[in-house]
This record gives sequence, structure tokens and C-alpha cells, in this order.
Amino acid sequence: DATPTYFCHQGDLSLLPGNRGLPEPGYTLAHTLYRLFPKTRLIIILRHPTDRLYSHYHHLLTNRTPLSPEAFHQNALTWIDKMERCLKRDSLKSCVFNQTFLNKFNLMPLTYSMYYPFAKTWLEVFPRKQICFIKSEDFYINRTLVMTEIFSFLGLDPRRRIEADDEHDQYNTQYRSTMLSKTRDLLDKYFRPLNHKLADLVNDVRFRFERG
Repeated sequence: DATPTYFCHQGDLSLLPGNRGLPEPGYTLAHTLYRLFPKTRLIIILRHPTDRLYSHYHHLLTNRTPLSPEAFHQNALTWIDKMERCLKRDSLKSCVFNQTFLNKFNLMPLTYSMYYPFAKTWLEVFPRKQICFIKSEDFYINRTLVMTEIFSFLGLDPRRRIEADDEHDQYNTQYRSTMLSKTRDLLDKYFRPLNHKLADLVNDVRFRFERG
């Protein structure tokens, strides 16, 4: 969806002087942004993590020979295995921000869908009232309603008429292959505990990303 990844991808934070020698980063991009612009209002749009991961996978294959759904399933198994091995040694925050580890095993596609630790990091710095969380599925179902919510969050008059521009729709679900049902079940199950923690964190059950 062409969204910047600053929410979760913040470079090698271990290189920052305040983080050297720490088991997990204490200083993140959120601290820098808040120090420079403390009144900033953030809008964070999140897609179902399994669907986002599959979209990310296809984005990585742009202009390459598409891999099969079976290959994606094997990638998913490998990503989960590597992450679980890390979590046996280190904290969740340490694993998802360890750029050396992520690069070594190409785990960015998986970690970018692990929203909870990143949302927690931002909310440890910014007040909840300054962050608006939006489900991308809600946006594409009813843009006017979501834009009204965003206008209100930004302090703009929500009664203003909002025209949705369908011509610039970048929501693409036409992938070159279809995810296997067993892969979807695997990833949905893997992300579910983190989704529930996210929903509790932001006090919004929509971010459990339940299907059906």
C-alpha cells in the first residue's frame, strides 16, 4: 500500500549511543520525533497481519519469477522458527529491533506484521490521544466514515463533505498466486496472541483482526 515503514523499521538502533550495550533499545525513533515535535498527531493504518505479510512477500517478488504458494509456506515456517528461537533467548522487543538478526534471516516481512511491540514502543512515548489507529480494511469498506474519524482526530470539522477518490485506490489483492489455506491458518494462529495484546493496548477490539 506504499506506506512508509517508520512505525516498525527504525534502522539499527543499537548504534545509537544511548542504546549501546543494552539488551534491547531504550531510545527509538519515537523519542526523537517526540522531542522535536511533541504535539505531533500520528495516524497508523494497520492491515490484517497475515494479509499484510503476503502482500509484502509479493512486493519483494516484483519483476522476479513468482514463487509458489508452497514456497511461501516454507518461508513462513522458517520465519516463525527463527523468531521463536530468538524469543527463547531474548525479549520480544529485543528480537524485533535486532537489525543484525533480522537481516541475517530476512525476517522483516514477518516482524512488520507483529504490530504489538511497535505500537507499545510508540505509546510509551506519545500520549494515546495523539495516535489514531485505523484498520485498512475499514478504510476500504467505508472511506467516508474513516475519513470523518480522522478529521475529528486532527481537530478538523468532521461535517465537511469528504469525497473519496476511487481513481487513486492502491488496495491491491490481485496477487500472482493464492496463499494456501494451511499457511493462512498457520499465520493467523501465530499472530493471534499479538493481535489480542494490541487490541488491549489500544483499547479497541477491532485490532484483534478476527475473520468472519
